[in-house]
Amino acid sequence: MILISVSLGLLFGCSADPKAPTKENFAKAAQAYLDTQPMCVAVTNANSEVWVNPGFSFGDSMDRALTIDDAFRQSPLLKTFSDKGFITVAMETRTESNPNLPNIPPKAVTVAKVSITDTGKPFYKPDISSTFAPGAGFCYAKLALVEIGQFTEPSEMRGAQVSRVSFTQKAVEVQSWAEKVEGYGIAERLKGLSEGQKVTAAFVLTNEGWVHERLFGR
Repeated sequence: MILISVSLGLLFGCSADPKAPTKENFAKAAQAYLDTQPMCVAVTNANSEVWVNPGFSFGDSMDRALTIDDAFRQSPLLKTFSDKGFITVAMETRTESNPNLPNIPPKAVTVAKVSITDTGKPFYKPDISSTFAPGAGFCYAKLALVEIGQFTEPSEMRGAQVSRVSFTQKAVEVQSWAEKVEGYGIAERLKGLSEGQKVTAAFVLTNEGWVHERLFGR
């Protein structure tokens, strides 16, 4: 298998054929993939309702009135982003019955109604499918291509032409609030990406050109 070295200085060279195994085509394909991988903190219950359960500490009454502190204890990220002004949390108690259990009388349930504020909207994405945050959440950085390193001569694999490509990625457009969110590994992720992180992935040739393996067939 032949390795073809690609220098950073030639990264933005030109290629007339989008199917050619070149630095330019792999760079476009790599960035297209990175654009689908925002760095986020998953908050799947943002902009929705959260059922709140009473605590089970010693002496805690099961029928006591539930408060916003119970919601924050159950979902610590709600407090984190409430403190930052990204969401508002309002408690609501209502009576509900279970249609699957008609013999059980209705009971009172407490929910925390979570809403995204104008401050939080620029960072909130409701549908994130990424390594960092499947689901929904608040995004604090993007990934950008630094350079293409080496790639293999394309070879056939399961009926498709595939090349193994090494490239360097880094975090860009990092939000100032990100490193202040403690306990979720944000600072560690950013540190690892601050000077560039080298990765290797398979790129697959399609009718329209090269795509990252995780975008193949999508």
